[in-house]
Amino acid sequence: MAEVIYDRLKGSVGADRISTEPETLERYSKDQSFVRPCMPDYVVFAKSVEEVQDVVRAANETKTPVVPVSSGMNLRGAAIPKEGGIILDLSRMNKIREINDCERWAVVGPGVTYGQLAEELEKHNLRVMMPLGVPRSRSVLSSIMELDPTLASANQEYGTSLYMDFEVVLPTGAVFRVGKWAGRIKGEWSAPGGGVTCMFVLPWLWQVSQGTLGIITGLNVKAEHLPKVSKVFVFPFDRLNGAIEAIRRIERKELGMECFLLNNFNLAAVRTDDWDIPERFPCPKVASDGFNSLRTRLPKWTLIIHLAGLLYFPEEQVAYQEADLREVCSEMGLRLTQTVAGEEGLDATLLDLILHPWMVLKKAHFKGSFHPVTFYTPLGRVSEFEEAIFALAQKRGYPLSDIGEYLLVVERGRYGYCEFDFHGDLDDPDDVERVRNLWLEANEVCANMGALLAKPYGPCAEMIYRRVDPAYVATIKSLKREFDPNNILNPGKLCF
Repeated sequence: MAEVIYDRLKGSVGADRISTEPETLERYSKDQSFVRPCMPDYVVFAKSVEEVQDVVRAANETKTPVVPVSSGMNLRGAAIPKEGGIILDLSRMNKIREINDCERWAVVGPGVTYGQLAEELEKHNLRVMMPLGVPRSRSVLSSIMELDPTLASANQEYGTSLYMDFEVVLPTGAVFRVGKWAGRIKGEWSAPGGGVTCMFVLPWLWQVSQGTLGIITGLNVKAEHLPKVSKVFVFPFDRLNGAIEAIRRIERKELGMECFLLNNFNLAAVRTDDWDIPERFPCPKVASDGFNSLRTRLPKWTLIIHLAGLLYFPEEQVAYQEADLREVCSEMGLRLTQTVAGEEGLDATLLDLILHPWMVLKKAHFKGSFHPVTFYTPLGRVSEFEEAIFALAQKRGYPLSDIGEYLLVVERGRYGYCEFDFHGDLDDPDDVERVRNLWLEANEVCANMGALLAKPYGPCAEMIYRRVDPAYVATIKSLKREFDPNNILNPGKLCF
């Protein structure tokens, strides 16, 4: 059977784009997560939709598992091949097929990265909205379909509904297109025989599905204007509750494009010159006296708000928002400022962070790897979760000062997205075990308290599906059987 599948793959992409080298297979077998490593049998590099289709058909014929990988920057175990088989690497499908300046969108392949798209859109005075801490080399398509929340999530107009249409290769090998391709996309997308165009299929079927219901090969991504005028303001807080009250008052007035909180650990990491932005994870551990000194000087929490003036009357847009922000400050006894702890140029650093959010990944150098507990909860309950996580960390002997914290405001303060980072040295078995147990228990505690865990990967998937209606799980499993009768696409993931 191994010879049969190899010959089929060779006929699809050529022998030069199939790897069975142990070093390559090992690289795809693990990431910085605590998901158990598992070696694939083949790594196949596709360059076109037709090649993806052919590989999927070959996998069906031989009942070989296929795990799609877009950029290789999966950090939470989603693309580790649980049952071996084929890693289908789509990173070479990295063409930006089209940019529409007038309607503000771009059509991207699965290998197009945030760094690549951001650089190209800047030439058109446009930007793609990005999540905080996204790697520069992360696939735009994967990130959006995995629902990574962007820094602009406070703003319903700019921070949500990040894509319009997409193209997916189904588990049978057929191409399926969701949305109004013929109305938006040029010839190659709407040509006869190019596949089925459907406006009515619910696209959420493929969101956070980890490549189990199809392989998405094209995405129409929304773009937005780059700000013509920007002002970043910051507010220091010693307690989380004070910051949340300020957020509520700010968001009632719908101020700012981005509004989020960083604790002193994460803000110090952004400002530390001793650390660069890692290209791979885990990364080298780098001691930094500058980081340690800075995090002790910074306030416990810093609230960051970005006032952006876009295409029309940008000065006026920022001016009236700033006036309203000053009114909130007057009501709460806060000072409107652009720095904390005397950090010169902090506002410029934070604007750079907003436009290039991979800067915060410098934090990984603290111990070489980080393991975030991520969830959604109403803003009024965030402090409860912080207290529970801190109590657990103290119980496990993990220093509270080593926890990175990030709170993102979603939908004008209706709820929040939270990240609590535990840092670990993967070269130290004792530290690995301690951080792994703490991470697992913290996710369990948050789920038990009613949080919606944001990343249903590995052990978190099991925690989520233990708590949902069995009929819901049964329905998802039945959908998997209908879409993927041979169970070839990323088998064993998302409770399938």
